[in-house]
Amino acid sequence: MVFRYLSSVTSAPYHCICQQTMATPTLNPKTADLKHGELKAVDSKTAESKTSDTVQALIQLLRSRSSEEIRQRMYDNPPGSPWWAACKTELDLRNSERSATALVDTSRVLDKLRSATDHLDELTGRLLQSTTDMVEVVKSVRESGRRMEIATYVIVGLTIVQLFYIAFQFSAKH
Repeated sequence: MVFRYLSSVTSAPYHCICQQTMATPTLNPKTADLKHGELKAVDSKTAESKTSDTVQALIQLLRSRSSEEIRQRMYDNPPGSPWWAACKTELDLRNSERSATALVDTSRVLDKLRSATDHLDELTGRLLQSTTDMVEVVKSVRESGRRMEIATYVIVGLTIVQLFYIAFQFSAKH
């Protein structure tokens, strides 16, 4: 990869443009002759097959390049040229691979969420059962409280009756 810096004078004091270029691949002259993004072909039938072969060769060349470099190469060439088609194909392929990876990751996350949801449902069921048990305990405590209240009234009543009986016995002897 070769970097060429072009400087131009603008309103800003320093303005640099970094342009990336790639080496042109050497191809078999019988299949295609590629120089600076132009394809020389003898007739239209062989030109289409040669263009296809050229694009495939360029795609193989672009495999080791960064996406930024491929995008820059794509912008540097006119739409429809072999370089543009190869860059577009390679970028589409990389985007498809990223999409596939993202789908696999999403699937894994969804499986984990499904597992967590099932576990949460199980815990919710246990909590509901515990709450139902607590409601039954509170109801039984309430009923026991009512019985204790009645027993307390009976005890207080009997105590008062016994006090009156003792007072009556004491007053009858005196």
